[in-house]
Amino acid sequence: MEYRILPHGGEKISVIGLGSGSLTETEQEMTDVIDAAIQNGINYFDMAPSEQAPFFAYAKAFEGRREQVITQMHFGAVYNDGKYDWTRDLDEIKMQFAWQLKLLNTDYTDVGFIHCVDDLDDLNEVMNGGLWEYMKSLKADGTIRHLGFSSHNPDIARRILDTGLADMFMFSINPAYDYQSEDAYAIGEVAERAALYRNAEKLGVGISVIKPFAGGQIFSLLIEITQLLFALGSTDVDDLIFNVVGAYIGYFVSDKIRKLFKSYTHFLIAMALITAILGASVFGYLLIYQTDLFILSKYDIDIENSELVEIFIDTPATTTGRYVELDNCVLEVEKSVKSANDIREIEAFKITEDCEIFICYDRMEYFFSAITGEYQKYEKIDYNDFISQTKYKFDRNNNVRIWSDDEKNIKFIVITEWIE
Repeated sequence: MEYRILPHGGEKISVIGLGSGSLTETEQEMTDVIDAAIQNGINYFDMAPSEQAPFFAYAKAFEGRREQVITQMHFGAVYNDGKYDWTRDLDEIKMQFAWQLKLLNTDYTDVGFIHCVDDLDDLNEVMNGGLWEYMKSLKADGTIRHLGFSSHNPDIARRILDTGLADMFMFSINPAYDYQSEDAYAIGEVAERAALYRNAEKLGVGISVIKPFAGGQIFSLLIEITQLLFALGSTDVDDLIFNVVGAYIGYFVSDKIRKLFKSYTHFLIAMALITAILGASVFGYLLIYQTDLFILSKYDIDIENSELVEIFIDTPATTTGRYVELDNCVLEVEKSVKSANDIREIEAFKITEDCEIFICYDRMEYFFSAITGEYQKYEKIDYNDFISQTKYKFDRNNNVRIWSDDEKNIKFIVITEWIE
């Protein structure tokens, strides 16, 4: 089993967790499933089943192993009649949580989630109706080790991430949802969902994935999804698409070839030869088209109004990072880091009337994940327009580059505005 480190806390969490929505067998069978998961290195368990019965199996399987497992409990999922129900009634939520702790013979949950918050009215009720304050109080006394939430809505997820209090959140990640808008779980446009994943990575917030296989249809997603978990690594959507298509083609081809051979050994030899030929072909293509050994096509950058920044743009910047906040002529920047585990430092710079401020409108052109070209357009911003924050609005999605002579006062600043 592979493990990832939760950036906010340091716990080692298995890249594969066990959900309980499909645990519907006898209590002993469910206990055996959970026990097998633990024995094979799985230590992360989501506790929002479709009925109450799996809780009793969890209690049996976790006995004597509490410190070996990480629990993810949902505040808002209740089981008053033995079946799953959803509520925002604080008294019901408190009773359900107390019942779970008592049944599991524990006094804490590792992760406490606001359960399934998908619209603004519900979010307002959570934040202003007592639930969020209750969960924060449990975090303060150690009953909840990490706060989080589950959602299918990228806008709602972004708003909760902006509180700065979430360490984890649960979200539906796979191409079946990321590239459609008709499904109840596929809320938000492609760019909006992708921006959410990038923001989680920047903030060091882990993602616990809902429905990673889109109902069991997309097995290959696991490879890419684990790169997104806990804000480590990166993922490419075209990898997801090709993994899925490749899996189906590979299965179809191997099944057809297997029928041509009576001997399984001959079948394996044939598959090894085919794999070697295909691998050599792909390697040769990458060697020619994707390395500097053979430059058949160049990466083009089209720059407009470059004369505005030519006196400084090619010199090393004092600081690069993310725009955080502008207040009283002081700009806070989250400095760039080399990995998600590095500490994200906030650096403050003074903006004076002598400062020259520019926007760089930037558009990348892709062939799948390969960047084939880039367009940049520079525009100078009036000092008063920038300070007033009325004409221009910037946030953490904007990259900044700063040049300073004394590392305190900004001489030049370029703010990147990504365009489609």
